[in-house]
Amino acid sequence: MANVCITPKNSSRLHQTSLEKIKNEARERRRDVLYLILGYLKENNLEITADSLVKEAKLDDNYQACENVDLGIILQEYQSYYFTKFQRYPKIVRRLDESETRTNQRVPRGKTAKKSTPSPVTKKEEPADKDAGFQFEITSYNGNENPIRQNQSTSKLNRCSPMMLESDQSESKDSIRDQITNQIINTEIGVKWEDCLGLENTVETLKEAAIYPLFYPELFQNISPWRGVLLHGPPGTGKTLLAKALASESHTTFFNVTNSAFISKWRGESEKMIKHLFDLAKYHAPSTIFFDEIDALIPGPRDVQHEAAKRFKSELLVNLDGISSNDEHIIVLASTNAPWDLDNALLRRFDKRILINMPDSLTRIAILKECLKCVVVDISAQEYAEIANLTDCYSGSDIKTLCKEVTMSVIRERIRTGRKNNDVNDKCRKINFADVKTAVQKVRPSVNASVCRRYFQWQNEHGST
Repeated sequence: MANVCITPKNSSRLHQTSLEKIKNEARERRRDVLYLILGYLKENNLEITADSLVKEAKLDDNYQACENVDLGIILQEYQSYYFTKFQRYPKIVRRLDESETRTNQRVPRGKTAKKSTPSPVTKKEEPADKDAGFQFEITSYNGNENPIRQNQSTSKLNRCSPMMLESDQSESKDSIRDQITNQIINTEIGVKWEDCLGLENTVETLKEAAIYPLFYPELFQNISPWRGVLLHGPPGTGKTLLAKALASESHTTFFNVTNSAFISKWRGESEKMIKHLFDLAKYHAPSTIFFDEIDALIPGPRDVQHEAAKRFKSELLVNLDGISSNDEHIIVLASTNAPWDLDNALLRRFDKRILINMPDSLTRIAILKECLKCVVVDISAQEYAEIANLTDCYSGSDIKTLCKEVTMSVIRERIRTGRKNNDVNDKCRKINFADVKTAVQKVRPSVNASVCRRYFQWQNEHGST
């Protein structure tokens, strides 16, 4: 029996209805723009221009723009969004070149222009619609033209404002790449491996991942180095400091990825940014991609995930897993203060999961001496040991804050005595043990012992050192 293909009767009707809906939306959008322009002209007392617009566009006096919106508000909102996304304001108006200015001056205007024969390009750019006095164009979401209109000029679309066509609001690939390129930081930031006090084992792991394969490639011909390193631990223990040292010492292209760089209100834009990020990392290889506070970038399994968050997470996992099969030297470094909020699928992408623990007593003394090396100190070795006991459960950041309090206390004392004697100079007395002991009473640790035990427990269950 021969197969019979029956076409539904309503398919063509539905297709025609969808096309009519698109046409109506385009007409309404163009009508709204024209009425917004008309309201702007009337507000600025440009009556002659407004009358010409009413006659040429055949606008109805029964309609006007709403009172709570105008071109100024729309432009201001767009500029605010653009600045939030790209950290710079959009370029709305540009100065014409001399050749363009001469071309515009030769174009006839007014009544003479109506008698002159229009150019063929103008006829193709502005097709007349028999059903209404408005014109429309259909463009795809990513800014490319409809295949039916590929042979027509695109100058009209290039002149359109982002407020006139929805498709123009989606940023081009060049804009996305420029935004990601801004995440590349200068490697000359002045942080060395020696500044990471008490983190020698982690420093060695980062060298194995980023430096040794570049300096000794013959040793890594059949061995793949670490492709992903996750640093977790209490806040203020030196995770970001290690990333800075890696950026300064590895001499690789360092991408410092922030959460705001991937925030977009357009559908699918964040996934494109992730893909372009890894493409640029491959192009500028050897590269290092650093995700600071990665738990804020990707929601955990317990969180209620939106559809957009799921797509973004899936794209990131695919790219993290795909870089290991490429020959380019790309490593991914991430840090988090809440490793238990990360998904197991994301943890699998990191070969090394290292706990950056609180500094021990010797490390605390070393950090204290490093922070006070620019001032005159009168503290004995026995007093340093007692300071180490007083600063138990202090992180490296807490000790830096403690040293600031010590130096400021001496400066305060010098200012008070100098005001009384009318003699304020740059000479301060030496810092002694009593100053540090007083500062310990004012600066308390930011992390308690119970939180540290939770990090130890997670490291024993999921860590990889």
